[in-house]
Amino acid sequence: MPLGRVGIRNVRLQTVLERVAAKFNEAEVPLLVMKGCALMLDLYKLDDRPMDDIDLLIHPEHLPMARRLLHEIGASPGRALPTNDFCPRFYYETEFRMGDVYPVKIDLHVRPFRPLRCSRLVPPDALWARARQLSLGGATILVPGTEDMLIHLAVHAAYHGCSRRVWLQDIKLWSESHQAELDWALVLATIEQWGVALPFRKGLECAEQEYGPICPPRFRNRLSSMSASWRDRLALWQAPRDAAHPLAHVLVNFLCTPGLGFTLAYVRAVVRGSLQKSGA
Repeated sequence: MPLGRVGIRNVRLQTVLERVAAKFNEAEVPLLVMKGCALMLDLYKLDDRPMDDIDLLIHPEHLPMARRLLHEIGASPGRALPTNDFCPRFYYETEFRMGDVYPVKIDLHVRPFRPLRCSRLVPPDALWARARQLSLGGATILVPGTEDMLIHLAVHAAYHGCSRRVWLQDIKLWSESHQAELDWALVLATIEQWGVALPFRKGLECAEQEYGPICPPRFRNRLSSMSASWRDRLALWQAPRDAAHPLAHVLVNFLCTPGLGFTLAYVRAVVRGSLQKSGA
């Protein structure tokens, strides 16, 4: 049966992903794929789920090399950040575009989650420690482990306001397809270690409201009893509003992120970037 519009678009994204993975393999730079493209390798068929972009995770220290590698295969930088070192120091991703006729957006992440608070709480090996290697054409690429994938899907959905039904569908279908192997105790331990229990609970609750029960009752009871600080709640409340309220975004990052010296440096970088932009 011929592919539809969604399938054709996904073939284009997978072709770009394979080319990127092969380039990173050649340079021996670890590369992990997240969200839609990762699910396409493990869960969905080509026509099942639309994808808008490619989300990749690298180690922050590999960012200069990753930029060079993407440039060598024809990718160009997307929107500019306030300062040259804003990513990876303060921001979790940087954008690239590849192709003209069928352009593909590549989000190159140095951390799994957007709020600045997560940069100080989520450990550097998050998603990496239990990553699995998969083949992609002639290349190889890493994908999150089973429990880590579920956590990432739920937390990402929550920090974006659970605003897309497909993100909730991802949570439901992933948990269903891996129910025999999901270690719910490991999920609890990991969200506590990463400091993301509140957004994980929010994402999971939104998915269950849409699709019915997902997790075991004992897990849900334990999850409900996990504490969250006012900073956790404020960061989660603000995150979906960041684009519409940039000043509040900066203020909440300042209030909710540990480390006064770090947050003052963050505010200085934002102000410096704003002044340079207005001066241009």
